[in-house]
Amino acid sequence: MEVRVANVRLDSTVFAGEQDFWAEAARQLEELQAKGVQLALFPGLTGLLHGAIGLNAGRRLQDWLPHLASRHPLFERGFAELASKYRLYLCPGTSIIEEKNRYYLTASLFDPQGRKLGEQRQTHLSRQERSQGFARGEELPVWATELGTVGIVAGTDIWYPEVSRILALQGAELVLAPAAVPGPYNPWLQVAGMWQ
Repeated sequence: MEVRVANVRLDSTVFAGEQDFWAEAARQLEELQAKGVQLALFPGLTGLLHGAIGLNAGRRLQDWLPHLASRHPLFERGFAELASKYRLYLCPGTSIIEEKNRYYLTASLFDPQGRKLGEQRQTHLSRQERSQGFARGEELPVWATELGTVGIVAGTDIWYPEVSRILALQGAELVLAPAAVPGPYNPWLQVAGMWQ
């Protein structure tokens, strides 16, 4: 079965307001739909772009966590509507959620009807992420879809091969990796570090 998947690129644009954010997301998804794309993947930290609209840039991330987590339901509702409107599977990148006073970097998957199939929390945290107040996820679910079984590698979990391996052992045929890589695209960065 041939599956058409596409990455959405969001340059480090600062959106003037929430309306600009949603207009840009819709514009890109409309283009992808016209090309027959069945699954669209937004970059990691897309939820931070959405949630940080209107915040003072000088604050530390850990000071923003309550606000960013409070915006997560709006973020998910907006992307559920876009998945339904453009009739495609959609992973809106990563966002921050709060549960029991703990913060998680999380990626969700929506189906073409706009239903949330599930979410994946980042399972490996750097010292910096722990100091910023993040907690790690403990599960690696997969979801059966019309396109095949899908798993998600959230955030920096992409640098830990065992995450993708576990998803594959659970039957994942498509593994999505919403990552946020600052700067221009560099294919050599993708093969550097832990992969060597």
